[in-house]
Amino acid sequence: MSGTSTNSPTPAPGSIAVGAPVHQSRQRWGAGSLVDDGMVANQRPERRVRSIGWWLRDNNGRVIVAQWPSPALWVWIVAALLTWTAALAAHEVAVTGIGRGALIVWALDELVRGVNPFRRLLGAAVLAVQLARFA
Repeated sequence: MSGTSTNSPTPAPGSIAVGAPVHQSRQRWGAGSLVDDGMVANQRPERRVRSIGWWLRDNNGRVIVAQWPSPALWVWIVAALLTWTAALAAHEVAVTGIGRGALIVWALDELVRGVNPFRRLLGAAVLAVQLARFA
């Protein structure tokens, strides 16, 4: 016999067994090698909210601040350029309205489907500013 007891209780999922290290890091693949991302397994939710990583990481652990523009954002960019260059000065009100509408669609999309909390908060802020302009 090996001297170990087979009747020892197993810890519940998400809990830490007595004597286990407090820092249980996850490992992920990045830049061609295995990288320790330094996540703390038993970190309280309020501490995670205060960490930069929680705000900027997506569900796969990638840091995402900016992405390729969505179609709605492209419409806003084109409308902003047309307004700025006065290319369609006779239709400035319509172009501005189309641009603001596209920006509201983009903000709603980010608010609902943003890849991380930062992007969802950005969508909420842009939406609030655009709606305040209507008032």
